[in-house]
Amino acid sequence: MVPPTPVCMSPLLQASAFFGSWQALRFLINREDALGLASDAVLTQAFLDLLKDDEIGSSLATQRAFEAKEGADEVPWSALASLLEGVTIEGDTALHLLATYGDGENFLKSAGLIYRSAKHLLVAQNRKGDSPLHCAARAGRSEMISLLIALASDESSSGERFKEVVRMENGHKETALLQAIRFGSNHIAELLMAADSELANFPKEGMSPLYLAVFLEQVDTAKSLYRTS
Repeated sequence: MVPPTPVCMSPLLQASAFFGSWQALRFLINREDALGLASDAVLTQAFLDLLKDDEIGSSLATQRAFEAKEGADEVPWSALASLLEGVTIEGDTALHLLATYGDGENFLKSAGLIYRSAKHLLVAQNRKGDSPLHCAARAGRSEMISLLIALASDESSSGERFKEVVRMENGHKETALLQAIRFGSNHIAELLMAADSELANFPKEGMSPLYLAVFLEQVDTAKSLYRTS
């Protein structure tokens, strides 16, 4: 079976994720015609206003005016799914972008908005096989790591979804923990190990986290891994 052609990400969605603007993101999510918004100059300007922190108040008023005028409701699942299924040329979803580019409150709130609308994106993989957790680990985004772990923990009482998220391997057979070690983020490594005490034993094949930490002379991380493995 030929895999479906990926949906190209809306440039407005990409801008929302890049800037971590939850206001702009919510504006897109709450519009039924979000995919065609870029062709409407007036609505596009209203969206762009939302990207500017110093104009949030007036922009929200503008948003409410447009919604009242056009009777905008919550986006039907089919339209919303199409919007959030969009990916970049690298295969990144909006959640990948948020995990890569920011760690502040606005980025975290944006990630929460996307997760509530499309929970499956938590385990989505880009062309390199990276999940949003891989991206956050590589970028050293500790607050985003904590949020993604919390979201995974809340999904089921069995813990299987949590294990899937935390232990997922990318195209190089590396977990988010290995990415954190490779990029020298000891704090991120400790966060991941605290969340899953068995994570130091993954992946089952290939380079182990402990070996990589020793090889890269990351003494503190190696000690933490030794204590938990």
